[in-house]
Amino acid sequence: MKLRDGVRESVGQFGPLAAIAVGLALLIALVPSTNSDRVRAGGSFDLGPGSSATADGQAGSGATVDGGSSAGVAADGSVPGVRASGGRGRNNASPGSGGAGSLYSGENCSRQKVIAELSCRPIWRGGQNGGDLDRGVQKDKIRLVIYATPGNPQVNAILAAAGGSSAEDTQAAIDAHTKFWNKYFETYGRKVEVIWKVGPGDGADPAQMQADATAVAEEMKAFAVVSISSAQAFHKELARRGVPSFTGILPLTRKLLEDMAPFTYSALPESDLLWEHFSEYWCTRLRGGMAEHAGDPRFTSQPRKLGIIHIEQDYANLGGDLNGWLQKTCGMQAAKTVSYTPDITRAAQIAANVIAQMKEAGVTTVTCVCDPIAPIFLTDEASRQQWFPEWIHNGFYGGDTASAGRLYDQVQWSH
Repeated sequence: MKLRDGVRESVGQFGPLAAIAVGLALLIALVPSTNSDRVRAGGSFDLGPGSSATADGQAGSGATVDGGSSAGVAADGSVPGVRASGGRGRNNASPGSGGAGSLYSGENCSRQKVIAELSCRPIWRGGQNGGDLDRGVQKDKIRLVIYATPGNPQVNAILAAAGGSSAEDTQAAIDAHTKFWNKYFETYGRKVEVIWKVGPGDGADPAQMQADATAVAEEMKAFAVVSISSAQAFHKELARRGVPSFTGILPLTRKLLEDMAPFTYSALPESDLLWEHFSEYWCTRLRGGMAEHAGDPRFTSQPRKLGIIHIEQDYANLGGDLNGWLQKTCGMQAAKTVSYTPDITRAAQIAANVIAQMKEAGVTTVTCVCDPIAPIFLTDEASRQQWFPEWIHNGFYGGDTASAGRLYDQVQWSH
């Protein structure tokens, strides 16, 4: 099917290809080649004279691979300087026992060769691949569902006017990525089959998201799902049903990821890590200094005064979480924290109120924990109110990407 134009809001610019790459890579890693004959690594490789390692982490004169046969790429199946042992536990090879060559000399010591040929798993040369192994995993295909919602027409129009990619362009790009992975990566006789599903609404109804997740798992029989949707209810239901899912635009909290482990993955860091990094940078590099990068000359001679603008979410108090990390890191909180509701019909009005509060509080430096659309209105309104602070990227929701930055007031974004 053709992906509807309405999906442009979600897929046009922010993160889908990263999510597909992560999804396809993990598909390859997760799907086993057979039901038996699994490789058991009970030791490690002989690294040559002066290097050693053992399965139990103890130092030794050498190292081995527990498995019973040699691994390598030479004509006789061996690798110079590397020896495998069929013993159990700590079976150490003597220094240099694999021959004159080692990983530190000869042909294996190359400044041009990024990845050596050595591998613990022999090349698959066809034959039995285990057949139909799991839901969505057949002997010749692995079913990957890409789920999206139509989005808001006004947001779609904004992205289209800004030169956002069409739905057809996005689908063509993802199809090209899929062909690349299918051609160049070993999937043991299977090809990744990508199926698009466009759900109803804008992803804001938890009950609808739960129902759609159930349909994707039980009716479409997806092995894994890439969701171009920011609804956590969708991922929760998939995790409950044991279906791996990946999101390219939703930064999840550490607790949510732990609750949904090991089935939910995000192309973005967990939000707790973003706040930890932001707090450390603010506390060690910016706090107490002058707002030298602000667009208003009056701010450049003033000590920085931090403001936080954040989107309201049902799964976390994002402003409170970031202030918590600031308090933990250096005993302070933002001078002003203001939340906003992601309502496109009132976006200009909301932005006017938010900027007025920041300006009134004397904020010189602001960070926006926002969806990628909100800064369009916030930066426009900041210029309208003649407020030119420092803007600090925090990595949330793809707002630090070049494609998003092109949508914002460039006078503001240059600071």
